[in-house]
Amino acid sequence: MNKVLALWCKDWIMTKKTMSAMSLMPIVLAVVCSIANKVYFIPILSMLLSVYLPGLVIQSISFDEQSKWKNYVRVLPVSVTDETLSKYIPLFLYCIISGGIIFTIGNFVSAIGFIPMSFAIITIDTLITACYGFIFGCVSIPATYRFGTANSRYFIMGFILIPVIVVIVLSSLKNIKITNIMSSIPANMVAIMIVGIFILAAFVSIKITIHVLKSHRI
Repeated sequence: MNKVLALWCKDWIMTKKTMSAMSLMPIVLAVVCSIANKVYFIPILSMLLSVYLPGLVIQSISFDEQSKWKNYVRVLPVSVTDETLSKYIPLFLYCIISGGIIFTIGNFVSAIGFIPMSFAIITIDTLITACYGFIFGCVSIPATYRFGTANSRYFIMGFILIPVIVVIVLSSLKNIKITNIMSSIPANMVAIMIVGIFILAAFVSIKITIHVLKSHRI
């Protein structure tokens, strides 16, 4: 586990150097996009954060690629499993953080009366944020390792466009409110689906990533 933490610290140091005021861009975009209809503030922010924070893991893989990290790691006492976990543990934490941000902001805007939302809806928004971010990471990590950052960027951009398309479609349906849709979903069903998706996505993605990294070390 110490090796995993050391690798994570290496990634975090590199990622932190590139972070700036642009880190606030998801919130700014959500505010701008929700000017026409404030109901979409939380859904838009949720979709942006679910891609932005997990995307930091993909950024760390890009740094590894640029620095020819795979040439160095071969002579280090670091296993393929250690390297794999050093990406997936941060991914999981980033998803928890993004969900926590949505939960906090959702309760705040509801408390001040800006957007009336029930606790159940805020909770579902939180789970959707964490789940989508995790799926995004589980798909993007092995794809980036397998095809490289340059070749996989279009695939990742397509994944990012999915939330945008969802928002556009929902906004075009004048008689359908997001809150009504989310309220109709039983909370226990959502919880079961989230847990199942997390476990399945993590298992398959980690297996593929380990296989790809092993092929890189041959």
